[in-house]
Amino acid sequence: MTYVLALAMVVVIVAAQWFFTSRALRSPSHFIGWVTGGYAAKIALLAIGLYVPRALGMDVKVAAFATIIAIIVSSTVEMMVMMRKRTMNVDAPSDTQ
Repeated sequence: MTYVLALAMVVVIVAAQWFFTSRALRSPSHFIGWVTGGYAAKIALLAIGLYVPRALGMDVKVAAFATIIAIIVSSTVEMMVMMRKRTMNVDAPSDTQ
C-alpha cells in the first residue's frame, strides 16, 4: 500500500505542476498568481497526502521520499520551461516624446 501511495502522490504532484505551469504560461497578466498558487498547492498536497495516511497508521517514508523527489524534479522542469519562454519586454514611455 505504501508504494501505491507513493505513486499516487507523484502523479498528483506532477499533474498539479503541469496544471499551474500551463496556466501561468498562457496568462502573462496572472503569471505570478499561477506560479504562487502552484507552490501553495504543492505544499498543501504534500501535507494532506502524507499526514492523513500517517494518521490512519500507514508507513509514509517511501511516499514522502518519492513526493519530495517529484517536487524537486517538477520545480526544476518548471524553471527550465520558464527560462525558455519568450517574453515581450516593453519599455516605459519617456516623458520627452
